[in-house]
Amino acid sequence: MDTQQRKRRQRVHLTLIYSMMVLTVLFTVVIFAYAIQGYRLNWSSGKVVQGGLVQFDTHPDGAQVTVDQTRLSNETPSKLTLSAGQRNVTIQREGYRDWHKTVDVKPGSVLWLDYARLISSNPSHKNVATASGASSAIASGNNRYLAFTPAAHKPTVTLADLSGDNPQTTNITLDSAHYTAPDNTEHQTFTLDSWDKDNRYVTIKHTYNGDKTEWLVLDTQGSHKLENVTRQLGVDVDAAKFSQGDSRKLFVLTGEGDLRQASLGDTTITGPLVSNVAEFALYSDTTITYTTKLDHTSKQRTAGYLTIGTTKPRTVRSYADDGVAPLHFRIEKYYDKVYYVIAYGETAEILSSTSHAASDSRTASSLKSVASLSMPGGISHVDFSRGGHRFACVYNDTNLMTYDLELLKSSTIKLPQPLTRDINWIDGYHFTFTHGGVHLYDFDGANQQRITTSALDLPVVLSQNQRYLYSFVKTKDGVALRQTKIVNDN
Repeated sequence: MDTQQRKRRQRVHLTLIYSMMVLTVLFTVVIFAYAIQGYRLNWSSGKVVQGGLVQFDTHPDGAQVTVDQTRLSNETPSKLTLSAGQRNVTIQREGYRDWHKTVDVKPGSVLWLDYARLISSNPSHKNVATASGASSAIASGNNRYLAFTPAAHKPTVTLADLSGDNPQTTNITLDSAHYTAPDNTEHQTFTLDSWDKDNRYVTIKHTYNGDKTEWLVLDTQGSHKLENVTRQLGVDVDAAKFSQGDSRKLFVLTGEGDLRQASLGDTTITGPLVSNVAEFALYSDTTITYTTKLDHTSKQRTAGYLTIGTTKPRTVRSYADDGVAPLHFRIEKYYDKVYYVIAYGETAEILSSTSHAASDSRTASSLKSVASLSMPGGISHVDFSRGGHRFACVYNDTNLMTYDLELLKSSTIKLPQPLTRDINWIDGYHFTFTHGGVHLYDFDGANQQRITTSALDLPVVLSQNQRYLYSFVKTKDGVALRQTKIVNDN
């Protein structure tokens, strides 16, 4: 009898132990799951609240992060779960300027503050190349090369290789057999326009004898072969852009408003892909976006796109007007969604789709409205930031608006001076202006920093190793390409 009771007590005891173990495991799993979702105990109120995870990183790393006057124990890269609400973040590193940002932490979300670019407290400057002048300049897509024209009327292109700490320059004289000689050498200009996807070829717009133009393609490598696209194709060309799928093909807009594709390899050109085109742009290697001029019969203009390899364009929006209001259209992909930005007059419409239908597809486009932006004075440009295309941007001579496709938030930046060219994005999060020197901005206008005290209104380039900024400055003898070291050696 005692033995049976003892066994019964043992079974009860073991059952209790196993039950407690199971409950402990379940409790731990639940607590862990809640912790992953950002739940924390607020010790002051005694309540469990949900916060958000913030990931910190900087370039260079090894910086100290302070949130609302509380310093984190770990240097960047680091992460921390913060209670929801606005938080003031300060990032500091010895020898560098402080970086500040007010952010909105949302419950259960992940906020990436991994783009802070720290600038040396005392950046050093060095002139790495000199020239008589600099009238136009463009950087290759990979930031290795910077091409510029020392004098607009002279057939010379200077190529700077920025891949190392000590840039090397090459002066390229354009072959006179492949461009039209003007009546007077002073009555011509050579303007650099764009690079190809392989960072080898450059398009050049040659204007001569007042109002005549022709388009040239320069091979910046090898024998520096020059091709006259206008002469080879036998058509007047108003604009030319390299195909993003093949550097030996161009999309050209003719003087008659026809969009056509040209092959430099076999010197052929297609018939009109789209007619009555006002402007066009390329989305990856699959799609051309365009807007049309006013159709005097229908009294309409359209914004649409054409899938390369098809013959039927697709209209996204139509506008009945007098043709005066500016109209622009761009497409880019951010992660798993395709975004359409259509700017008409003073309003920009941002749309999204999980799939991008071919222009000749019978499937109707399923577009979701994301945001509507308003800009007094009209929108003259539409673009996306570099790299991952996280920011859609619209601007005119006085204002710039960026829209964060990740946080669904817009920012407005008052421009310090009227723009004469496109926004100069140096990476996916920062752009520069050259008013009284080089000024660096975050995508939302925050952390404005003056990097140099003087600069010409030409592109600013971030080196591939992200240690230098390159800009043009005026000197007593002409112009210099200046290297500014923004990252310290230590």
